[in-house]
Amino acid sequence: MAVVQMREGNYDQAIATYEQIIAQNLGDSGEIYGMIGSVLIERGENEKAVELLQRAAQEHPNNVKIRLPLAVALLNQGNYDRGVTILEDVARLDPRNPEVHLQIGRIRQAQEDWEAAEEAFSQAAHLAPDSAEVHVAVGNFWMSRNMFLMATVSYRRATELDPHNPKIFQKLGEALQNRRRPEEAKDILETARRLYREQGDSEGVTQVNQLIEDID
Repeated sequence: MAVVQMREGNYDQAIATYEQIIAQNLGDSGEIYGMIGSVLIERGENEKAVELLQRAAQEHPNNVKIRLPLAVALLNQGNYDRGVTILEDVARLDPRNPEVHLQIGRIRQAQEDWEAAEEAFSQAAHLAPDSAEVHVAVGNFWMSRNMFLMATVSYRRATELDPHNPKIFQKLGEALQNRRRPEEAKDILETARRLYREQGDSEGVTQVNQLIEDID
């Protein structure tokens, strides 16, 4: 029920449901604390999330499902050193968790530690080859390095995994545009525009229209 409440944006109800589960000892309290922390992060309440998850981590010091959202909340607060330290601890506890490597890659990219970022993204892609989110993140990394062929490969795979996501097609179109492949870029961008229109996203349509005009 709490998951449904989260999807519907009923965050207070979701938190109340999770707290009832903990009070009644109906589930793994460590995992549930992690879920509550994730709800708070979704709401932008990172300070509350950190406070809750730090308390939970004292009770469950090696629980990855607590430490991972704790790291994300700290990173959202700008506490990069501590956030990355926790992420690296989580990577040692759960080395096959692609989300951990994905987060490390994003932080290392922001810090312009390109070698560490590439290693983390490569590990995430290896562990989650069917994750569109991972392939988009890898594509974004290659775009930031002006390696447009590599970005194209990553974005194209992401469109195969998530074929109804116009943002990914837009990114693929931009990568192709940077590779000076205007006709192919235009075809892909027209797909992005169609998907934006189907989803009622007028801002997305405007962005793609500008990109297509730049090609023409």
